[in-house]
Amino acid sequence: MCYIILSIWLYSAVLAAQCPVWSPARADLEMTRLATQLTHWDDAYYRQGNNTVTDESYDELQGKLQQWQ
Repeated sequence: MCYIILSIWLYSAVLAAQCPVWSPARADLEMTRLATQLTHWDDAYYRQGNNTVTDESYDELQGKLQQWQ
């Protein structure tokens, strides 16, 4: 029984992490902010040669933006 409860809890935590409960306006704002930040990091990396964020963090946030879209 504990395994079932734990499984349900973990599954619900994963869903909550993937889909924040935001209004459509807030969702648009957050996606725009994240896209802008990713563009800034791309520019710093490709044009200026500065790696201002770890590859792991960048990939995680890029994936999050794709999920939200």
